[in-house]
Amino acid sequence: MKKAIYLLMIAVMFTACDDFLDTKPNKDIVTPNNVQALRALLDNSEMNRLPSIAVLCSDEFLTTDAGLAQYSSQWLRELYKWNSEPFAPEEFVADWAAPYQAIFTCNVILEEVEKISGIGIEDYNDLKGSALFHRALAYFGLSQIFLPTYQDITSLSQRIVLRTNPNVNEPLNFVNGDEIYQQIFYDLNQALDLLPEISQYPTRPTKNAVNALLARIYLSMEDYESAREYAVKTLDAQHDLLDYNEIPVRILPFDNFNSEVIFYAELVSYTFTGVVTSQVEPTLLNSYENNDLRRRLFFTLRPNGFTNFTGNYTQIFTHFGGLAFNEIYLIAAEAEARVGSVTEGLNYLNQLMVKRYEIGWEPFQVNNKEELLDIVLEERRKELAFRGTRWSDLRRLNKDSRYQKSITRVVNDELFTLEPNSENYIIPIPSRELLFF
Repeated sequence: MKKAIYLLMIAVMFTACDDFLDTKPNKDIVTPNNVQALRALLDNSEMNRLPSIAVLCSDEFLTTDAGLAQYSSQWLRELYKWNSEPFAPEEFVADWAAPYQAIFTCNVILEEVEKISGIGIEDYNDLKGSALFHRALAYFGLSQIFLPTYQDITSLSQRIVLRTNPNVNEPLNFVNGDEIYQQIFYDLNQALDLLPEISQYPTRPTKNAVNALLARIYLSMEDYESAREYAVKTLDAQHDLLDYNEIPVRILPFDNFNSEVIFYAELVSYTFTGVVTSQVEPTLLNSYENNDLRRRLFFTLRPNGFTNFTGNYTQIFTHFGGLAFNEIYLIAAEAEARVGSVTEGLNYLNQLMVKRYEIGWEPFQVNNKEELLDIVLEERRKELAFRGTRWSDLRRLNKDSRYQKSITRVVNDELFTLEPNSENYIIPIPSRELLFF
């Protein structure tokens, strides 16, 4: 066990210096063998990070040649162009390493919590349930970047590592997406029985966070009946929404732990998120009407003429990647539309939108589910901008000819295009990780 603990300490420090899955241990670290130590591991802010390649590669922003040159890593510049081989052997990729660091920490906690003598049932359930939730969240984040869509997991070959224990001496087990999803659902079903109804801290998971995550996952799988079920469960338990009419206009207007947040997480921060020569994609920016409060709350016009996104639910420039009630309202609205429940879906949509437009806004009216679906998907893109969900949406919506989209970018006068259903929607495993397999 002491061999594994060195890796655990790396997970706590999250040093981005070596290949996480291949790091070898030191025997002198003490095992975290009490409730406080295990809780401290779970409360490390690095446990609440998700991949941000989803923002880099989607259709939400553009940058100039000068802006691209400011990116800290060559692989960021290559992925901006959707290069199918973006990673050089020496390049560290936090979008791969951070989830596996979190997974390892969870695996150690799940092993150690069983050994604590005299642990109370409340502490046991909370620690175990939290570790299961975080592990499922990490695997789902990986699946949206490094695996095919759920519909393609049996026909396309890329696999990722599945680890459910902290024994670093075991060979790495590469599995297909089906096994990853099985593990995700196994973990979340257990977590649902263990976690508390509420938490003092939004950085800690609850039953409602599990339901919200399941709604997000099922939507990505195009299982709309299940997405509806878990979205409704989430909103039945709690359904707080911010009224944007009451939010003052300023840079970074939203509190990080505001009442709309179900579970707080951030996207991995890279230089591309803070480059001032990046700008919101014009089609997205122009989709906000003049009476849409999001237009003034989400965006900031810089002195250089570029418009940047500053509407994160993090109160910093790092993008929010957690779970919030506005996303769940949109999942419920889309799922209801998909199954033909137009009245219910429209009701969910308008409950959210009345708090996004100026007072006096007239609620949406539709004649059929197709009209409703068109509006929901448009509002989803606007409401959840820069949260990492757009990449998953593009992947699933490209399966439907009505919503297929080609994305283009120009770099040094050369046009680059990401076509619908391109294999470049599956990011390859970083090269330096493959050196050790």
